[in-house]
Amino acid sequence: MSKPSVFSESCGRGSLSIVTVLILLLITTVCEGGPSQKGEETDRQEVFRRLVQSYVRTGQAECDKGYFGQALKTFRMAQGYQGYLTAAGRQQLNALLEKARKGLAERKRALETFQAVGTLIKQDRLIEAKASLGSLRDSVFLTQNERAQIAEVLTQLDAQITEDKTRSERVENRKLLAAQKLEKLAEQIASRANHKMIGTSKLPNSIAAA
Repeated sequence: MSKPSVFSESCGRGSLSIVTVLILLLITTVCEGGPSQKGEETDRQEVFRRLVQSYVRTGQAECDKGYFGQALKTFRMAQGYQGYLTAAGRQQLNALLEKARKGLAERKRALETFQAVGTLIKQDRLIEAKASLGSLRDSVFLTQNERAQIAEVLTQLDAQITEDKTRSERVENRKLLAAQKLEKLAEQIASRANHKMIGTSKLPNSIAAA
């Protein structure tokens, strides 16, 4: 893998530009004023070791803020200089690269989930929306602020679901009361009809024949 140009990469990266320029100055100083070729090489390796470590620290900070896409780019830049790292340093860098890749994928999934939940809410499918959003409640790839906002939305969904359930129960109770009233009314009508029939059957024959 070819090494990225330090200067060209730093021009587009505000967080790294100052560090990179200082390192370039150090490299120039070492190459021009070193007492021996061996000493120059040692100093050069130390400069690049610090450079790659600065990339790693920057990438870690980007991960902590949830900028996994940018962190992935930073770690790939560091990967171009991983030969200046110790074995443990290279292992750490590989682990961070994997974390950035996974974080990027998980945040993409989270975005898709947010969009799907929004659709469910518009369709008044609140229980499904709550279950779907709840799967992201404790995601380590979301920031603390994002998890707090998810918790807030879940609380609002809970309240709405409870309100809808209460409203539904009131509606069902009203339906039941209406059905009971109709049933009682039907019984009254049937009772009156039967009473009229019974009364007619007891009339004297002369009146009934008239």
